Amino acid sequence: MTTLLVGYISTACICLTLIPQSPAIIARREVRGISLPTYILGTAGNITGLWYGIGIGSDPVIITSAVGAILSILIIALVAHYRTRHHANTTAR
Repeated sequence: MTTLLVGYISTACICLTLIPQSPAIIARREVRGISLPTYILGTAGNITGLWYGIGIGSDPVIITSAVGAILSILIIALVAHYRTRHHANTTAR
Protein backbone atom coordinates (compact mmCIF):
# COMPACT_ATOMS: atom_id res chain seq x y z
CA MET A 1 0.00 0.00 0.00
CA THR A 2 1.51 3.29 -1.04
CA THR A 3 1.57 6.43 1.05
CA LEU A 4 -0.60 8.19 -1.53
CA LEU A 5 -3.28 5.50 -1.25
CA VAL A 6 -3.27 5.91 2.53
CA GLY A 7 -3.70 9.65 1.98
CA TYR A 8 -6.75 9.08 -0.21
CA ILE A 9 -8.27 6.65 2.31
CA SER A 10 -7.74 9.27 5.03
CA THR A 11 -9.32 11.91 2.76
CA ALA A 12 -12.40 9.77 2.22
CA CYS A 13 -12.82 9.08 5.94
CA ILE A 14 -12.43 12.71 6.98
CA CYS A 15 -14.76 14.01 4.27
CA LEU A 16 -17.41 11.40 5.10
CA THR A 17 -17.44 12.42 8.76
CA LEU A 18 -18.36 16.00 7.84
CA ILE A 19 -21.20 15.20 5.46
CA PRO A 20 -24.01 14.04 7.82
CA GLN A 21 -24.20 17.27 9.84
CA SER A 22 -25.55 19.53 7.06
CA PRO A 23 -28.54 17.35 6.03
CA ALA A 24 -29.36 16.80 9.72
CA ILE A 25 -29.47 20.56 10.35
CA ILE A 26 -31.62 21.14 7.26
CA ALA A 27 -34.03 18.32 8.09
CA ARG A 28 -34.47 19.31 11.75
CA ARG A 29 -34.10 23.07 11.30
CA GLU A 30 -32.42 22.95 14.68
CA VAL A 31 -28.88 24.05 15.51
CA ARG A 32 -28.96 23.87 19.28
CA GLY A 33 -25.91 21.91 20.36
CA ILE A 34 -23.81 22.89 17.34
CA SER A 35 -20.60 24.57 18.49
CA LEU A 36 -20.03 27.55 16.22
CA PRO A 37 -16.48 28.23 17.54
CA THR A 38 -15.54 24.65 16.72
CA TYR A 39 -16.65 25.04 13.10
CA ILE A 40 -15.00 28.46 12.78
CA LEU A 41 -11.71 27.07 14.06
CA GLY A 42 -12.11 24.00 11.84
CA THR A 43 -12.68 26.24 8.82
CA ALA A 44 -9.52 28.20 9.61
CA GLY A 45 -7.62 24.91 9.89
CA ASN A 46 -9.04 23.68 6.59
CA ILE A 47 -8.14 26.90 4.79
CA THR A 48 -4.57 26.84 6.08
CA GLY A 49 -4.43 23.12 5.28
CA LEU A 50 -5.54 23.89 1.73
CA TRP A 51 -2.79 26.48 1.44
CA TYR A 52 -0.28 23.95 2.77
CA GLY A 53 -1.55 21.19 0.46
CA ILE A 54 -1.18 23.45 -2.56
CA GLY A 55 2.30 24.42 -1.40
CA ILE A 56 3.49 20.82 -1.15
CA GLY A 57 1.44 19.61 -4.11
CA SER A 58 -0.44 16.94 -2.17
CA ASP A 59 -3.79 16.06 -3.75
CA PRO A 60 -5.13 14.24 -0.65
CA VAL A 61 -4.39 17.24 1.58
CA ILE A 62 -5.88 19.64 -0.99
CA ILE A 63 -9.07 17.58 -1.39
CA THR A 64 -9.55 17.02 2.34
CA SER A 65 -8.98 20.67 3.16
CA ALA A 66 -11.17 22.00 0.34
CA VAL A 67 -14.10 19.70 1.12
CA GLY A 68 -13.69 20.34 4.84
CA ALA A 69 -13.68 24.11 4.31
CA ILE A 70 -16.76 24.00 2.07
CA LEU A 71 -18.74 21.82 4.46
CA SER A 72 -17.67 23.82 7.51
CA ILE A 73 -18.67 27.09 5.84
CA LEU A 74 -22.02 25.54 4.92
CA ILE A 75 -22.59 24.50 8.53
CA ILE A 76 -21.59 27.96 9.80
CA ALA A 77 -24.06 29.53 7.36
CA LEU A 78 -26.83 27.14 8.44
CA VAL A 79 -26.17 27.83 12.12
CA ALA A 80 -26.22 31.59 11.51
CA HIS A 81 -29.43 31.30 9.47
CA TYR A 82 -31.34 29.14 11.93
CA ARG A 83 -30.12 30.97 15.04
CA THR A 84 -31.11 34.32 13.50
CA ARG A 85 -34.47 32.89 12.48
CA HIS A 86 -35.04 31.38 15.91
CA HIS A 87 -34.07 34.66 17.57
CA ALA A 88 -36.46 36.61 15.32
CA ASN A 89 -39.31 34.18 16.12
CA THR A 90 -38.78 34.40 19.88
CA THR A 91 -38.38 38.19 19.82
CA ALA A 92 -41.59 38.68 17.81
CA ARG A 93 -43.71 36.94 20.44
